[in-house]
Amino acid sequence: MSGNGRIHEAFLHHAGILERILRLDALHGDSNVAIVDEHRAIVDALRLASHDCEAIITQHLLDAKQRIVSRLQV
Repeated sequence: MSGNGRIHEAFLHHAGILERILRLDALHGDSNVAIVDEHRAIVDALRLASHDCEAIITQHLLDAKQRIVSRLQV
């Protein structure tokens, strides 16, 4: 949607794993609404060139990592 070819290529490269992660979230009852809200906050921060944009993205990635790792541990 951004028109950025590099971002599109990166997405295509990681689409399979992203789909698996979303399915894992769904299996554990996570709401896609929460995920959309997190991404909306990132997009808003980017659009506004917010000074805390990097912190918002970093926190999102750390939260997602923690959520996924905890689900993969048996």
